[in-house]
Amino acid sequence: MDKESFNKLYQNTNYKINSPEILIILDERNPEIDNLLKKVNKKSWAFLSAYNPYSILVPEEQNFSNQKKLKKILEDENYFFYEGIGTSKDNSFPEEQNFLILGISLERTIELGLEFEQTAFIYAEFEFEAKLIFTSEDK
Repeated sequence: MDKESFNKLYQNTNYKINSPEILIILDERNPEIDNLLKKVNKKSWAFLSAYNPYSILVPEEQNFSNQKKLKKILEDENYFFYEGIGTSKDNSFPEEQNFLILGISLERTIELGLEFEQTAFIYAEFEFEAKLIFTSEDK
């Protein structure tokens, strides 16, 4: 799948934080997340998953294991984070667990995205729009 096809797939996805309930919309600012950033004195955030490496569906046990490993890294590195989900608007792929990670740098998010073989993730800085970031230029 080329970058344009992936972009359409990601645009056709709902991104939501479970608690507090927050909807993330690509290319839009998110005042609710900005408020969370203010509370912990951070300036950036990412929405990242360890599900379905290279955007290829894998067994649920592998997804759970990958997500658990990512959660452990986030805990070990003392990030503030919330659990969330990504769901296809047309039900063309299964729900994916994600983390909203506060205070993470773009560079560190790319590193984690590559480590967990993710095609892309969402990233924004305080008071800026949420952007889809591809982990590799050749996607």
